[in-house]
Order: sequence, then structure tokens, then C-alpha cells
Amino acid sequence: MSRSRRAGWVVRLATFGISCAGLTAVAPASAHIVSDREVRILAAFPVSLARRTQLEDAPDASGFCGVNRSPGTFRVSAQVPALRALSEAAARRDSLEAEHCWLAIQQALVMQRPGGRFERIENGAPQDTLLAWEDAVPWLAALNRAVAVVMNGPLQNQFRFRWALLRPKLERSMNGLLAIAPALERRAKVDPVKLLDLSEAMLLADGHYHVPAYGLAGQRALSAALPLQKSDGSFASRPDGRLAYDARCLSAIEGINLYFPGPFLDRVANRLAPALEESLAAPGPRTGSPEGATPARRLAQRTLAIRAGRIALGPAPSSVMHPEGEATPR
Repeated sequence: MSRSRRAGWVVRLATFGISCAGLTAVAPASAHIVSDREVRILAAFPVSLARRTQLEDAPDASGFCGVNRSPGTFRVSAQVPALRALSEAAARRDSLEAEHCWLAIQQALVMQRPGGRFERIENGAPQDTLLAWEDAVPWLAALNRAVAVVMNGPLQNQFRFRWALLRPKLERSMNGLLAIAPALERRAKVDPVKLLDLSEAMLLADGHYHVPAYGLAGQRALSAALPLQKSDGSFASRPDGRLAYDARCLSAIEGINLYFPGPFLDRVANRLAPALEESLAAPGPRTGSPEGATPARRLAQRTLAIRAGRIALGPAPSSVMHPEGEATPR
């Protein structure tokens, strides 16, 4: 990457208040975010939490998750839990489980179309293109994040060829998402979950591909989402579903903050986390206990554990620009 292009990327993020701390630039042939902070956090997860992810989130033997196991249905967003399982397996050096979870990516790519979108099928019928793109945003955010974990973890050499094959296909989807992002933003103007997912997808993709337009789109979505936080710290507009809503918002914010830390993200998360903890402490909908294992509760518990791990690691090291245009941690 040229010195001017890399420097411009750093300046844009710094202007918005996002640091490039802990990231380095790499050769285009193997380009990806370079930071092992999330790897270290996931590797230190309690065994019980890691085991729950493996049991509940891993794909089936064919690589499908959730509703995608039903004939005539495919939503790429349903594959997202497998990416969390992949990340945790890669961080703890479980090659067999990581290989198994990669099947979810392979099955998703079967449904990728030339423009980068993923077919959404309900009752055997393809759905509207815009709905398909909306469904793809959380998947693309989770996929960019999982790539960062896998390619900075102990299994990076084992998955290097897979990333080389995936890289142009993911870029195709990111280019398609970039083109339709303004329409998605208009539809999601009061929906912080959708805006934060879009921001995470674009900002992490900018870290992998160093495409200025990705970063700008991510910043735009983030700046639209953050003012939607309520006075009590929650992003949810209604009491029902508050746990699931805030868990997804905090997950996206933590995903961005791990790789592009900024004090304004800390402030938002510092208000949101207690609201999520309060919702999590309420009786579970099925078990009557705070340990209820619904998907929303599991995501909340996992996200709060990642947040605790990030805080325990301390601030990311500051970055310095070298003459070649590479940013390396001090």
C-alpha cells in the first residue's frame, strides 16, 4: 500500500476519533487486520462459556445453522453463530472444531450471487434484494471479525490458503454492500442495531482491504447510530426484546472498539453495559433464572465477557507511522 493511501486511512479514522492502535499494515497478498487482542480474550474464556458456544452455535455436519437446517429456507444471518464458534475454536487452537465451523462459510458462499449479495429464501422463494442485503449485513460484520481472529491466532498458517480463497469473495460482497449502503441507512435511520452492524462490517473491512470508501461508510453509519442511545444507556426502543437488542448493539460496539479503539466508544459502552447487565439479571424467559440459555442471553454473556477481557488487557498500544507507511504498535 502506498504511503499516502495508508496515511489517509489513519487520518480519516483519527478525525472521527477512532485510533489505529495495535494495528499494522501488511502486504496486499495476505492483507488483514493485524491485532491479537480478541484472540487473547477468547483464549482466556472460561471453559463453561467456550463449551456452551461449541454446543449451541456450531453448524451441523452440513455446515448449516438455525433456520437454514429447514428445507426451503436460507438466511445468511442465521450462519452468524458459527462464526463466533469459529473464532473461539481458532483462539484456543482447536483445529478440528475450527475446520468444522468453516463449513458454515462454505455453505454461505454457495448462496453468494455475482453482485456480492446472498440469496435469501423463504418458503422456497427468493426474497427482495434489499431484504437480502439487510440480512447479509450482520453476517458480513461477523465474517470480517472472525477473519481478524483466525488470521491473528495460533491457526493462522492452517487457514491462510482458505483466507486467500475467501478474500476476493468477501471483497465482492463488501463492494456490493458499499453500493447499497445509502439505501440501507435510510431504511435503518432509527434502528441502531442495523446501523451498528453496518458500521462494524464496513470499518473492519476497511482494516482488511484498506479501501477508503469502506471506512467512510462505516463512520457514517456509526455517527447515525450513537445518538440513538437512550438516557438510561439502552438502545432498545421498547422493553420487550431489550436484552437481545442491547446485546447486539454492545457486541458491535465492542467489535469496533477492539480494533479501532476510541474514547467515545468507551463512553457509549460504559453506559450500555450496565443496562445490559440489568436486563441479564432479570429472570430468564424459560428457566426463571439469570442463567437462562436463550440465544439473546448467551450473546449478552459472551459480549460482556469480551468487554471484561478487553478492559483487563488495558488500553491498546498507540501507533506510530513508519516511513514506509506502516503503522506498528509501540
